[in-house]
Amino acid sequence: MNAQHAPQAAVEPDEGRLYRTVDATFWTDPKILALPPTAKLFLVYLITNPHSHVSGIYYLPSLLAEHETGIAAPEINTLWDTLSASRLAFRDASLSIVWVRRMFFYQGRGEKNERAAAAQLGNLHGSNLIQGFLAEYPDVARHVGRYPIGRVSDFGTPDQDQEKEQKKEQEHTHHPERARAMAAKNGGNGQAIADEDAEAVFDAIVERYPPDGVHSLEAARHAWSQALPFLPAATVLFAALERCKSSDQWRKRRAIPDLVTWIEKKQWTGKLGSGPKSGEPDYKRL
Repeated sequence: MNAQHAPQAAVEPDEGRLYRTVDATFWTDPKILALPPTAKLFLVYLITNPHSHVSGIYYLPSLLAEHETGIAAPEINTLWDTLSASRLAFRDASLSIVWVRRMFFYQGRGEKNERAAAAQLGNLHGSNLIQGFLAEYPDVARHVGRYPIGRVSDFGTPDQDQEKEQKKEQEHTHHPERARAMAAKNGGNGQAIADEDAEAVFDAIVERYPPDGVHSLEAARHAWSQALPFLPAATVLFAALERCKSSDQWRKRRAIPDLVTWIEKKQWTGKLGSGPKSGEPDYKRL
């Protein structure tokens, strides 16, 4: 959401009612205008509900959202698909953590707010949405050493991430065999696939994937949109898929996973285990 900086806002008070800043240009933002009415309502709820945090990343069980909005669970799942595909909000379903991507941007500036956000990250049980948050707000990273949220050294500024990706692209182009080895280790450190390329990369994956493993394009597209912030570079995905296709398990048609499972279980890392039982994305391994 593009707008002028919001005025300096208070950090989370210890007691009393909370308030949130919603910029007036919210309603004229092209991404918001493109949303269906219910998605707009749900996004406003994510920003203004009483469980939210100034950082925009917080714990929100789906049952609570269903109760407070009156929106049924199947529709909420569809709304999450819509918002994540638009890069407006994401959900870590396994931990019930949500992140409204640009919310913190509009809630004020200053070290107090940055410390409040860093402290909040320590309450999120290591959710992998933390990685995307720190990439979006690198100024918060300098405060996270005080809080047990896991490794911080992997998080860099957008410029640093871009430089790393350029080096990886060169590596993949000139050393394809080494790229295959790297693909087995890559767990997706930051968004390596640009928003405008996401659809084309997904279509290329579907085209390359064994037909026996593509049962629901809609479900696969949903899994893709949820995993997008954590996917490795497209070249890594392509190399890993070719490695999987050349494995004995896949060539003999004994264990070709559904494309949804391949995405949700990060099987481009070389882990060819069974898929999730519940049908929910396994974000603990993302």
